[in-house]
Amino acid sequence: MTSISVSDPAGPARVDARLFDGKTAQARAVVLSFRHGALQVQGDGIAFEVAPRSVQLSDAHRHAPRQLGFPDGSLCEVDDQQGLERLLVQAGMRTSRIDRWQQHWRAALLALLLMVAVIVGGYRFALPWVSAQLAAAVPDSVTTVMDASTLDLLDRSLMRPTTLPASRQAALRARFAALDGVPAGAGPLLFRASDIGPNAFALPGGTLVMTDELVALSRDDDALIGVLLHEAGHVDRRHALRQMVQTTVVGSAFAFWLGDFSSLLAVLPATWLELRHSRDDETEADEYAIRLLHMNGLHAAPLAALLGRLDAAHAPSAADAHQRNMEWASTHPDTAGRIARLRQADRERFPG
Repeated sequence: MTSISVSDPAGPARVDARLFDGKTAQARAVVLSFRHGALQVQGDGIAFEVAPRSVQLSDAHRHAPRQLGFPDGSLCEVDDQQGLERLLVQAGMRTSRIDRWQQHWRAALLALLLMVAVIVGGYRFALPWVSAQLAAAVPDSVTTVMDASTLDLLDRSLMRPTTLPASRQAALRARFAALDGVPAGAGPLLFRASDIGPNAFALPGGTLVMTDELVALSRDDDALIGVLLHEAGHVDRRHALRQMVQTTVVGSAFAFWLGDFSSLLAVLPATWLELRHSRDDETEADEYAIRLLHMNGLHAAPLAALLGRLDAAHAPSAADAHQRNMEWASTHPDTAGRIARLRQADRERFPG
């Protein structure tokens, strides 16, 4: 019930009502009117007045009576919605705009559509912007802890110690470290054997992980460098961290609604495992990789060729659907389009 405000009436009005004294279930017929700045309640043996500011008016419902609550605990029910509205207008006891909208299905539908538009627009545009601002403010000390927790979860579930020779690991790390333009936050570069097939990814704090299976599949180290630069693009733009922040914001909203924050913090590392970069993020990371490849005098064609081999590995005969879903190409949508863009970038950068 909401309080109602008062203004001078334009003239008297009378509305039939049922009075309940708050002590018994018996209803008594009364008439409501507004005179001399007060709400008058009159019936057989009943006569009293109430200051409008002290009246509590129930929400309006199309097929239910309105209730006017009085300070002594009694109340009146009114079936004549239009008559009551005229009385309220004369008494300055206007119902809220929301209540009036609820009486008209077209207005209610419009309000619902506007609410949906605000929610969708907020999720599509405002939330990514807010997430980007929050991600930029997360200190390195926090992302370092996040990486350690996520890597620990991976090592206990999907990853095993690498079988790559130390010399092979050192050679790839040296090549990556020698590149110009790589963001300082991209690294360290770690290797793991895995149950998820050929893959490489950047953790929210910048740690790069490449699987032995991806190294084995590649026929050219330039392709692996292209993959690492793509992941470095995610690091530079803080894509993974932004996604985690965005997921946390949404989760926090639900947790606030449900009143349970305890489970939210516990699942953050696992949440990262289920994240997929958006198509826009992937395009941005590809463009970043192309720019740095060309800056270092390298072609994007080896990366395109590796993408083709990864895509071919997604044949229906592949053994495990979960493994296919986790492989690097499957987490980066529109492989054919990406390959075409990589090759086109080479043609533009190295004509002839």
